[in-house]
Amino acid sequence: MPINNQTYNPLMTLTVVAGEALPANRFVDYSGNLCSAAKAALGATEIAWNNGDTASIITLGIAIVETADDFYKGDVVCTGANGKAANQSGSDPVVGRALDDASSGNYLRVLLTH
Repeated sequence: MPINNQTYNPLMTLTVVAGEALPANRFVDYSGNLCSAAKAALGATEIAWNNGDTASIITLGIAIVETADDFYKGDVVCTGANGKAANQSGSDPVVGRALDDASSGNYLRVLLTH
């Protein structure tokens, strides 16, 4: 689904110093870097941040995240390479649930869970 057709609802944001350039709509780890595949996420970016910026991260609520895989409403969402949303493999940490159907390379509303 195109990003301009989606709404999000950040209920809580936290700030973290960006450990690298953080593109918009990607999962971020607890150290302020893009999540690697199968890692726990602090939350997701709303906008892009530069390395060293004090970045605001959506940690609770609904965030929009770019996908690395296809999703259907209700699917479990995990982290993939470069902070993108990926399907669960094995015991990967769950970061949320898909609220939309989305194909790889599109954007997905994710109900964030921890």
